[in-house]
Amino acid sequence: MMISYVFPIITDYERQLPYYAKMVALDHPLRSTGKLNGLPNTQVILLRSGSAVLVHQEQRLKMAVGQLAFIRAGEAYEWIASDDATADSAVITHQPEMTFWDNPNTEMKSGVYHLADPEEVHGIFSAIYNTVSNRAAPDPSALSAGVFSLMAKLAQAAATSVTASLQSRYVRLKPVLDYIVEHYAESITLKTLSDLMMVTPQHLCTLFRKTMHARVFEYINLYRISVSKQLLVDVTERSIREIAGLVGFDDVSYYCFIFKRFEGLTPGEFRKNFAD
Repeated sequence: MMISYVFPIITDYERQLPYYAKMVALDHPLRSTGKLNGLPNTQVILLRSGSAVLVHQEQRLKMAVGQLAFIRAGEAYEWIASDDATADSAVITHQPEMTFWDNPNTEMKSGVYHLADPEEVHGIFSAIYNTVSNRAAPDPSALSAGVFSLMAKLAQAAATSVTASLQSRYVRLKPVLDYIVEHYAESITLKTLSDLMMVTPQHLCTLFRKTMHARVFEYINLYRISVSKQLLVDVTERSIREIAGLVGFDDVSYYCFIFKRFEGLTPGEFRKNFAD
């Protein structure tokens, strides 16, 4: 009978690897349990059969077979599992600077994630398990690489969730983005843009920055500069002053200031470098 849990030996060498595992388990019983102070290391759990509920921060997160749970170190949690619940599990260690989950672009939080291919992730768990089980010829690098693969899949699942949320925000902003494309050469006010969405200017600014990672007028200037770059290259008979006016800048000095701020060189230098 296969032993469900394996615990790798961790020397000073293993502690220096970017990612490692303190414990790996395959198809083990997932029991109802709880930790008021969490665990000192991060946990990753793939539900293989049965059903379970992860209680975290006063939320009850239902978990279906094939879904992955991620519980950050030190965070309180509770499992409520059915009698037939089984899971693959790993307890992960890492170098502080190596974490996927602290990357603001990934936004990996403790919770339950949907997987496109649960069997592929089960295969990663199995590979990690087999590496640890081979006591005669331990391979710390292979184990570290396996844990990295597991975390990459979790990051991908988290990014998919973030992308879906981001896409819904893009849809809401589409009237504003379309208006900027059509009217960049004109004077654009915050009220005009917020009226398109029937929200307050403050709400628009918050949503815009969260979605586009730029302030509204910073984005408008970025768009104007991008159009002007094309004109600088394609319409060389036009002066820089004329091009500034064509893209919505009344003051050529301000245009040159903004251009250099974004591009690191003046419009004239840009034209010299790229125009035929």
